[in-house]
Amino acid sequence: MTFRALRRALAGALAGAVLGSTPTLRAAGPTDGPLFPAPTRDKTGYVDRSGRMVIAPQWDDAEPFAEGLAAVGTRHRETDDGVSRTVSRQGWIDRSGRVVIPLRWDGAGDFSDGRARVKQGAKYGYVDRSGAAVVPPQYDDAAPFSEGLAAVKRDGRTGFIDTSGKLAIPFRFMRAAWIASFKDGRACAFEGDYDDDAAGYVDRTGAMVIPARYAWAQPFAEGLAIVRTTLDAPISVIDRDGRTVIETGAGDALSFSEGLAAVRTPAGWSYIDRSGAVVIGPLPYRHVGVFVDGRAGVCRGSAWGFIDRAGREVIPTTWAGVSRFRDGLARMESGSLFGGLRVEYIDREGRTVWRAR
Repeated sequence: MTFRALRRALAGALAGAVLGSTPTLRAAGPTDGPLFPAPTRDKTGYVDRSGRMVIAPQWDDAEPFAEGLAAVGTRHRETDDGVSRTVSRQGWIDRSGRVVIPLRWDGAGDFSDGRARVKQGAKYGYVDRSGAAVVPPQYDDAAPFSEGLAAVKRDGRTGFIDTSGKLAIPFRFMRAAWIASFKDGRACAFEGDYDDDAAGYVDRTGAMVIPARYAWAQPFAEGLAIVRTTLDAPISVIDRDGRTVIETGAGDALSFSEGLAAVRTPAGWSYIDRSGAVVIGPLPYRHVGVFVDGRAGVCRGSAWGFIDRAGREVIPTTWAGVSRFRDGLARMESGSLFGGLRVEYIDREGRTVWRAR
């Protein structure tokens, strides 16, 4: 599409938005590979792994694709009784850029297990891939579906529903947080009250199969979970049966990913394997991340880069912002908060494949 044609298409999209219709613009055509949100100066489109724009910029909000659909949204200003506010309307597009679920929700999440979280006013529910509200908005908080169940909150208590909306585990737990998601057949759940609660792990029947005895806990990952018995206690690692398999002596840790977990000791950040042996480090970085696609983010001062599984800094710490690799690319930010940030996508070798202009 030429610049002139694209400009005409964008003008038509704006007119459509004013009239209440939902525009669909396409750039270079569909691709079989992964697509990535690509923000331009005014709107966001999607590029493929080579950096080619395949869905033209037209959205104010755009999320990565999940299960073949991506949440997108538009924003506009409304005035009510003299008070102006920004209103967002969100829905989903398919890989061709076609709107398949209309932009009518106040919030739209990623699809998982064939369901996506939606927000209407202050309440949350779920839609299926056709856009039908299989669980009408009714909950005070809600997490994405994971392993067929989703944590939902009502009247200050957390329970779990199945994909049909049926209550599978009663509302008897505290904290409807992101940690209340099933991983490896276990979900972290807090019992007690806000002044005296403790974390354990439930199975899909709701049975507390690992007693609530932890002051701090992480979801399971690769069959292991990071826990503390008290807030001042060093990090321990437990298995799915609740057995302590690693005593780290660390003051902080990240979950296992690709067989390694980051732990922070007075000597600095290191990575341990599933036996607890240190295989990388200590490292000279202020922060580190988890390994994805053989790369882990590291921060020196306020600048980010990546190391490989040997601990070598393969992408220099020169970036203002960082994300994990996903489908072979990582979304980065260059520049500064004071001079403006620019989004770039890089490959595993650190080569820029797309840069916002």
